[in-house]
Amino acid sequence: MKHNNQLVRSVAREIDSLRALVSKLQRMLFGRSSEKHREKIEKKISQAEKRIKCMQTIRR
Repeated sequence: MKHNNQLVRSVAREIDSLRALVSKLQRMLFGRSSEKHREKIEKKISQAEKRIKCMQTIRR
């Protein structure tokens, strides 16, 4: 049971971290040099969002 609680907390922290990353990357899309990096940023956002979905299924 203790291991399960630790896993849930770990997953919750990972989800929070990924959400913060997505927010940061979304803000970067509107920066001055965003056109040069738009494709990379969008790819990172997509990967982070997929990871969040995966982590949410683990948490349930």
